[in-house]
Amino acid sequence: LTCFTHLPTVIQVEVFYKPTSNWDVLSIVFHILKILPASMADSFGIFTTNVALASGVATAIFGGALSYVLYKKSNKLEDDRSRLAPSVAASEASIDTSSGDDFDPLVYPGGLINIYFGSQTGTAEDFCGVLGRDAAHNGFKARIINLEDVSVDGGGNGDYPAELLQGASEERAACSIFLMATYGEGDPTDNVEDFIQVLKERSGKTEGGEVDPVYLKGLDYAVFGLGNVLYENYNAIGKLTDYALERLGANRIIDLCLGNDDDDLEGDFDTWREEKLWPAVVERYIGKNNATTQNSTKMQITTTKLPPCEYAIEFLDDLAAKVSSYSEHSMLTSSKHYFTSVDCAVTSCRELRSSKDRGSTLHIELNIAGSLTYETADNLGILPVNDISTIRRVAQRLGYDVDAIVRTGPGEAVKKKESFRHPFPTPCTVGEILGRYCDLTGPLRRSDLKILSNYTTDELDKTSLVRMSSKEGKNEFQSKVVDGMLGLVDILEKCPSIDMPLEYFLSVCPRLQPRYYTISSSSLVNPNSVHLTIAITKCRRSDGSILGGTCTSHIASRAVDPALNSLRVFLKESSFRLPKDCTKPIIMIGPGTGIAPMRALLQERSHQRLVLKKKVGKSTLYFGCKNRRIDFIYQNELDIFQKEGTLNSLHLAFSRDQKQKVYVQDLLSKNASETWNILDRLGGHVYVCGGVAMGKDVVRAFIDIVACEGQRTNDEAKTYISQMQQAGRFVQELWA
Repeated sequence: LTCFTHLPTVIQVEVFYKPTSNWDVLSIVFHILKILPASMADSFGIFTTNVALASGVATAIFGGALSYVLYKKSNKLEDDRSRLAPSVAASEASIDTSSGDDFDPLVYPGGLINIYFGSQTGTAEDFCGVLGRDAAHNGFKARIINLEDVSVDGGGNGDYPAELLQGASEERAACSIFLMATYGEGDPTDNVEDFIQVLKERSGKTEGGEVDPVYLKGLDYAVFGLGNVLYENYNAIGKLTDYALERLGANRIIDLCLGNDDDDLEGDFDTWREEKLWPAVVERYIGKNNATTQNSTKMQITTTKLPPCEYAIEFLDDLAAKVSSYSEHSMLTSSKHYFTSVDCAVTSCRELRSSKDRGSTLHIELNIAGSLTYETADNLGILPVNDISTIRRVAQRLGYDVDAIVRTGPGEAVKKKESFRHPFPTPCTVGEILGRYCDLTGPLRRSDLKILSNYTTDELDKTSLVRMSSKEGKNEFQSKVVDGMLGLVDILEKCPSIDMPLEYFLSVCPRLQPRYYTISSSSLVNPNSVHLTIAITKCRRSDGSILGGTCTSHIASRAVDPALNSLRVFLKESSFRLPKDCTKPIIMIGPGTGIAPMRALLQERSHQRLVLKKKVGKSTLYFGCKNRRIDFIYQNELDIFQKEGTLNSLHLAFSRDQKQKVYVQDLLSKNASETWNILDRLGGHVYVCGGVAMGKDVVRAFIDIVACEGQRTNDEAKTYISQMQQAGRFVQELWA
């Protein structure tokens, strides 16, 4: 509105609907005039009798209305999508990864806020996006930084102070927020390994390390941890980060918050940011009075057009005409596996369970010759692919051409094009994007529904999505979406007015994550082949339909159709390693598919004994399943290992073969004396693989054995097991 450009104070206006006539424009203008502070109104002469000025204002207003009418006429054929108003994305342009030096203090009175994440599956990174949008609404300029992108010199010290203290000045400390996920059994995520190592060294958590109490002086911080209470080392990385930052001279703004993925991680996060984080940060950096003043004079708006998007889509005529190459720096860190994975042929696939069993566990063999080099019991990441029917449902629902060839690039919301990170390799077809990179059936978060609500054109759809995304709608979300096992494809069909261009869909849709499987073969015995042991997942929904696991369904399809004979995979190092001294005894606990790494270890020990003619220590295996005749997988191979002398003791727990259920931890307790002898006198190693609940019970059994047989207190027994873990003699790989 050009008639207001000379006013001394900036006004931010939000239009909640798209005007359809010049009178709508007039009503908006007069509404603005009505809410102007008296001082501004007087300076504009609104309450004077200056007829000439009033005439000038009227001319400007009606001139603006006429311009709007002409503009409206010229855009008469505009697509319905221009009516969408996704306010949740409106502040994306304010989320930056640059230095943050250039920002308007009137727009961002709170100054710069740094938001860092440690993420393995993308959840912490997604939560950072939420905080970035919050920051803009609360008066802060946000920088979202992947800690992997902070340089670390050869000595491992890193330039962390220069990075973390951005935004500091003589008047204020730097403000940094850390969202730190814990991976596996208390490990850091891949992208923060260097950062965590520096924190350990500088805070005295490593042997010989000395505390540097001024290393991060001048830093205000808050930490939100992402973990699962089922794991023994619950939220270990979040706890370590919070502890170390304080030891290094940083000032804690609010207490550490631990989010629990076994209950309601998103709810924990929302409560923390809404009730703890932002009230404390706003009061500290803006002040109650300033914050109140700003909120009272700022009229929030939702733009009538789609806001700038993170991505841009270029449609191509030929897939091979413009092949893209990517440097490691140009890849989005959380999805590098999309670029680095390789296709490996499936050479063998057989069912391990009895035909009488309604379930399925497959033995898969992949040819990796010339593609990958692995170590025994490493982890193999498999990139799943959505089934073709799901891809078509989404494409048909949103009007996408699955055969169209596209390339992704930086959109209008990316201020510095050179800093853009590609989410996945292109050019490729739209069908491949939907199939390989978009999670169309996985569990949704409440925030996903809130974002989708902004792309609806029907009030009923919008109201339903907003209600279920709210705290008040938590129970409804649980019953309809979580318990109903609804994915994005289902929400799109149940809310048919959701509509968005492809580039916006890519910014909204969660990425399809890899699934990790412990390799069940020895690299000494099978250097050109990787073996996998995979239970096929199927669940019955409340409506009676069957929902198959995205990855296991993709794998199973390779067994059905020989033409689909490859999987896209990559390697991830495992903690399962045989003792360097092969004369040391080992105890293996692996019920169900947890036997996978144990099979690999037994293959290797057999090779050491029979081929390399080495002296090998005693091998003891605890295996469990429901029924001996139904799901006793690899029975024949275990018999061979026993007969040749590689497997010295085999303890079997068939939980359903008798009235009283028996599990591996029960058998372990019965063999307490033998177990203690292996642990303490012979210096044995322990390997545990399987479900988290089983893992906790097994650890509890070992603690009881150490306490009883070793005549120690319970705390001393816990310390004994903890020391074994630190020495690499007690290794667990568990899944929730």
